[in-house]
Amino acid sequence: MSLSSLSVIEPEKVIAGWRNGIDKAKRYEHGDRVDTCRYGTVTSLFDNLRIHSMKSDTLGRNWRNEVTVIRTERKEHPGDNAL
Repeated sequence: MSLSSLSVIEPEKVIAGWRNGIDKAKRYEHGDRVDTCRYGTVTSLFDNLRIHSMKSDTLGRNWRNEVTVIRTERKEHPGDNAL
């Protein structure tokens, strides 16, 4: 895989998708079985989801790692619906 192809991915869209999926999982609102499994597993097993986004300057020389933390509130909602 070419590292240059990674810069094409917009981290905001990926982060928003995970944030939305985790929020729905916390309310048990997923209609799709795949999404229920994916996000339900994350919210049942982990306290936080960390998404690392690599960003660079215009020339692509100086890279920095930005970490977005999405809380799953795992300890706050273990009920009959937890995995």
